[in-house]
Amino acid sequence: MDINKMKALPYDELRALYRNFLHSQNISKATINTAYVDTFYLWRKGSKELFWNAVTATDFENEAKNALIKALSENSTGNVSSLVNGYLSHLRRFRLFLASDGTAEPSVLNQGKTANRAYTRKKKMDVDVPYPSIEQVEFYLVKWDGLENYHLQADALNKLFFELWGLTQKVIWPQIGYNI
Repeated sequence: MDINKMKALPYDELRALYRNFLHSQNISKATINTAYVDTFYLWRKGSKELFWNAVTATDFENEAKNALIKALSENSTGNVSSLVNGYLSHLRRFRLFLASDGTAEPSVLNQGKTANRAYTRKKKMDVDVPYPSIEQVEFYLVKWDGLENYHLQADALNKLFFELWGLTQKVIWPQIGYNI
């Protein structure tokens, strides 16, 4: 998009274009409504020039954040440090709008969302679990005995509970009044 043409637009026309862009994205209606208002906070509470200076700044993150902190401190009764990041995220999305042709592909924004998730859901898999039987138990016991690392771990647990625990039962428990 031509930023100079965008800068020349009146407030309501720019917001209308941005709202159309938001509707082309895969985001909720509530997010669209919030973004439609919060993106232009600096314009409403400061000036058109303040808004465009923040949005087009070379050091966008710092300059926009500082402008928002100043405007929020002067105009808001809320906790400025907790509010600033929300407004900043709306400005980031507006910058995506400016960098697009007005209708960015929804997948561009969604890829960023999924990359930041701390977990991913596992797909449900059809697993054929055999019916418990003596044959199944014997089959897995043979497998168990063939795995040396698991056998060593089992030996370590046996030593812990049967040898060392047995010692603890005789020494510690009678002193505190327990008979095992």
